[in-house]
Amino acid sequence: MGLSKLISLSVTLAFLAVGTGNLPWVLKQVRKAQFELIQESKATNWPKAIRM
Repeated sequence: MGLSKLISLSVTLAFLAVGTGNLPWVLKQVRKAQFELIQESKATNWPKAIRM
């Protein structure tokens, strides 16, 4: 999927969320997903290197 298609899909979903009144819920879900992604990418979750 090209970047332009991804952008147009995002814009369409944003307009649908605004039109149906679900924008606060959508924003909350995005923030939760961002937080989870940050937590999963922290170095403390990486496997430990083997010490010789």
